[in-house]
Amino acid sequence: MPEDKVIIKDALTSICTGTGTVQQSPVRFWMQDNLAVSLDGRESLKFGEAVRETLKNSLVLENLSISEIEQAMQAIISNALKLPTQRRRAQVESEVDGFFASVRRRIEEFEVVVPIYNLRLSNTLKLGDVRFETFSEYQAKKWIKAFKDLLRNNPHYDEAAKKEMVASNTKRFIESLKNGVCAKTKVCASERRANEVAFRKINEALDIIKLYCLTREGPRGSNAGLKGEVLERTIRSVLMRPTSRKALYPSLEKMGPLYELEIDATLLKMMRKYGLRKLDCTLIKKNRSWVERKILRAIYWFSRIFDTPLQKIDDEKILAIRGSHPDITEEIFEYGRINDRLVKAVVALESLLVLEKREAVQNNIAERAAYVLGKDFETRKNIKRFIKKVYEYRSETVHNGFTYVSWGELNQLTQLVRGAIITMILRKDRLKLESKDDFYEYFEKMKLS
Repeated sequence: MPEDKVIIKDALTSICTGTGTVQQSPVRFWMQDNLAVSLDGRESLKFGEAVRETLKNSLVLENLSISEIEQAMQAIISNALKLPTQRRRAQVESEVDGFFASVRRRIEEFEVVVPIYNLRLSNTLKLGDVRFETFSEYQAKKWIKAFKDLLRNNPHYDEAAKKEMVASNTKRFIESLKNGVCAKTKVCASERRANEVAFRKINEALDIIKLYCLTREGPRGSNAGLKGEVLERTIRSVLMRPTSRKALYPSLEKMGPLYELEIDATLLKMMRKYGLRKLDCTLIKKNRSWVERKILRAIYWFSRIFDTPLQKIDDEKILAIRGSHPDITEEIFEYGRINDRLVKAVVALESLLVLEKREAVQNNIAERAAYVLGKDFETRKNIKRFIKKVYEYRSETVHNGFTYVSWGELNQLTQLVRGAIITMILRKDRLKLESKDDFYEYFEKMKLS
């Protein structure tokens, strides 16, 4: 939907001219060219209206960050307020037109490299526009050369200062990436927006990796994600003692993932068998179908399950267990966190199977999950019963904060959600599922067959 510039101009002009303003406490404030501007609640709503209408322009939405748009709106207001009241509307109209005309001039192509935590690859993996690979010595030399080229003709530094600057930047930015897995992508946008778009693309690709890789073993330790956004391994020291007697109960708890997530040739073959190439094609598309967007939203919520850490493990105890019984894994997790994972798993299923806001969610996701996953009446009946039960657990958690959920129930739900998503990935092209109507008709046929 294209933007309506009249709405933007009217909203900003209303702020600048103060028509019908009843001054309230300021909720937005900025300084520009020694001019202080504050907006009250009414004016802030107008400001938001202008930004939302601006975002309807696809070129702006894809290539500028929200902060850039807000700063542009603030600049228009500030510049208009410097003029007499009768000239402000003309100034606003001129600057709004100028803003839209300038968007293309801000767009550049950027290469973005981001470290990925807790992931190991046997070979390079490409998903959409994102390439996962080990940051090799060759890659490091390429970026060091970029630093050198930037300084080569800079008259403000002598040769010694240039060498020191390159060495400093190498230590600060490059050394920590060496020999680790990184995600690399190219983005066309403004500088600020390029960073946002790159992270969005990388996260979409990471979510797909989690869909295929974080299964039965995954929740017990492996997790991968953007460095700094996923809890890393750490040992937490906890001191505890009773206040009524002499005793000490210190403990060491391992927090975060216990194992590295490794994608080898066998796992990659399985991923390809169950629709990885279809998702690869979907990620590259600019105009995704309604069903494709729905599947990607479900994958997003599925991957959020594993961003919730569960581990609370006494360090000495786990080492003893591994040493004497390496195949034994105990239920030694924080159950409050299991509740969090259950809620996210149900949300992932809702994202995939709910079509309308006002439909009977509990019954419909249970029925639809049964249709998608069950091959006979008995299996479908059991799936429906189980999904309805875990939906009750979800409601109890959301409204009361806690309900007992066993590890086995969470694991079963996670497997069902994953199976439903992968099934829809494999069926959407064969059944030509693209729109909401296609999706609805598919379930109606399943119900009546």
